[in-house]
This record gives sequence, C-alpha cells and structure tokens, in this order.
Amino acid sequence: MVELERASRGKVLEFVPVFFPPENLKDLRQYVSVFVKLDNGCQTFGIFSGDPDKIKVGTPVVLSSFDKDSKALFFDMG
Repeated sequence: MVELERASRGKVLEFVPVFFPPENLKDLRQYVSVFVKLDNGCQTFGIFSGDPDKIKVGTPVVLSSFDKDSKALFFDMG
C-alpha cells in the first residue's frame, strides 16, 4: 500500500460494470471495477467511484481512498 500512495495517479486499461457485487462489497450495490496502470508502471484493480457514464479506456484516474474492511482501492477522475 505504501507504493500505491506514492503512485496515486494512472489510466484505466479496462473496466467492467458490476451489477451483483460480492459479499464484502454488497453495500456498494452496483459499481464499476477498473484495471488501472499507475504512473509508476504497476497495474492494479480497483473500484471507480465517479460517474460510471464517464469512464472509458484511457480515462485518467487518481487513487481516492482505501477501504480497510473490504480491502478495496477506490479511484476517481484524475
């Protein structure tokens, strides 16, 4: 997590709307899962917390938060 905090910006490589979340994310209801290439070259999965209609491949995003309970990274428009 330390490295992610240092490289908190990146671009969306792929995304998938999730209509039936797993048990640890059931409070989110529907969300968009994103695969992000961070500026430091690392790639990671996360959840896009912005407007799902605005996400597309290549969208710049920024790490906005980390949920310790679900262990999910949240990204927003960067």
